[in-house]
Amino acid sequence: MKSRKRTTIVVMVILASIIFASATHATSATKKIDALYQNIKIIVNGKQAAATPEPFIYDGTTYVPIRLVSEALGATVNWDGVNKKVIVDLKTEDPVSKQELESLRMQGYYKDSEIARLTKELEDLKKKIEEEEEAASKYKDLEDFLDDEYSRWNKISFKYYVDEYRKSVELIIEFDYDKYGDRWESLRERDIENWLKDIYDAADEIYDGKDFYGHIEDSVDGTILVEFYTEKGKLKVDFL
Repeated sequence: MKSRKRTTIVVMVILASIIFASATHATSATKKIDALYQNIKIIVNGKQAAATPEPFIYDGTTYVPIRLVSEALGATVNWDGVNKKVIVDLKTEDPVSKQELESLRMQGYYKDSEIARLTKELEDLKKKIEEEEEAASKYKDLEDFLDDEYSRWNKISFKYYVDEYRKSVELIIEFDYDKYGDRWESLRERDIENWLKDIYDAADEIYDGKDFYGHIEDSVDGTILVEFYTEKGKLKVDFL
């Protein structure tokens, strides 16, 4: 009986040794496969990479050289022969420090502030251009009115100034008193007032809300004959 037990134990040890030995060396086994080569090309970032060895298809899966693809993507590949491992390390940028992040944030803040400032300046400039265009248009309207109504009066000249800041319109009317003084003296004050009121009404329609003032003077020596101005929305005329 003892002899049979000893024999059984020896057989079991031998079988166990064979089984474990087979398991230990299973990773080194070789296998023949039917691979399909179809001149497969590897394209990395739009460029064809020279593939050595050539890629192939086996059992519905395409196999390519791992070193070729990894290095083309900026990774490094190493072979650990002891542990039978392929080690792929992707190159990554160094993490940004808090100080660098804060610097970038401040740069973004200053850029946003600068953009806001430039945007405001652009809006102000557009508004100023629009106001100047409107002022030029109104100036032309008043000029056209005086030309249409009084261009035949070539003995009289009109000078007018628009002050957008003070919101006022100044009109200076000139004529040569030495030549036309007699005719001037023959005019009634009422006629002169009505004439000035017609001009004021046209100017007020064009420059709504602006003060209107000015005078009539001798073009030779500058003597002022009449002054006029608005008061509470009405034209006042003073004869000097």
